[in-house]
Amino acid sequence: MEELFSAPGFEEFPLDLHLAMVQDQGRVRAFDQALEATVKKGDTVVDVGSGTGILAFLAHQRGAGKVLGLEVSDIIEAARSTQEKNFPDADIQFLRVDAHRGRLPKDKADVLVCELLGNFGLEEQIVPILRRLRDRMLKPGGKMIPDRVDLMACPVDSDEVYDQLCGWGRRYRKIDFSAFQPLAFNRVYHLAEGEKVRFLAEPSHIKSLDLYTIQRAPRRLEANFEVSRGGRFHGMVTWFRARLAPDLWIDTSPKARHTHWGQVFFPCSEELQLCKGDRIHFKLHLDENQEERHWKWNVQVQYKGEDELAADFKLSAIGVR
Repeated sequence: MEELFSAPGFEEFPLDLHLAMVQDQGRVRAFDQALEATVKKGDTVVDVGSGTGILAFLAHQRGAGKVLGLEVSDIIEAARSTQEKNFPDADIQFLRVDAHRGRLPKDKADVLVCELLGNFGLEEQIVPILRRLRDRMLKPGGKMIPDRVDLMACPVDSDEVYDQLCGWGRRYRKIDFSAFQPLAFNRVYHLAEGEKVRFLAEPSHIKSLDLYTIQRAPRRLEANFEVSRGGRFHGMVTWFRARLAPDLWIDTSPKARHTHWGQVFFPCSEELQLCKGDRIHFKLHLDENQEERHWKWNVQVQYKGEDELAADFKLSAIGVR
């Protein structure tokens, strides 16, 4: 597990993440299949947030007549060099563009590709960026990859994850560091491969985003759960499903095949023993802009047959982009 938002800034383009995306066979295969199913010979394809350019190169291989890769960071220079080495005669152009606010090319796209998907789907601002390009660059009847994103959540039991969070409750060199414990709970975490979680209820499909029509990213999400498997409740895990083409999805559930995406974990500030039939109400509020994002989450628990709340956790975290 690693903390998603704590440091006062991020590298402009972390190469380890880009390498993980290139090496993610499930991701690359799924997008390649989507491009094969969607791109027609001679189409103009726009790849937003192109990064290494791998999706732009795949679009060319699938028959695109012209490909524009839009990228704001310096990694674009390496993408251009990669094109010159591998596809010197192809009509592939990498343009340094801030897709969120910058001046966009005048070209019109038959296919718009946007893989700005965070671990919960929304963190990389796919909705405002894709809406802007959709409205300004997509031809009537044009296609988007992805065209739908489903946001998912589930209450979980995970001794492994929770033990890491509770480390501040122990003494080190006979010094009590428990004042730091609330800080650990008011954080949003990325679950790494191999960190096991056990579902305490059926996962909830909390929001479906139709990227052809959406105007604004949701800021408030909520879902209700009935516990179907007793256990120790430690927090909420969230993830996304994205439809890349008809009947072709990427699913980043902890129960699905591993991808470079993980899941997002929202902790509770104490452990609760839950039984079958207990109820959980989860509310998530997300505010974000170019500089930071602010998460607030509220988890309410009611034991079976009782009207009073057994717990009402209210936590929040701020992360700098």
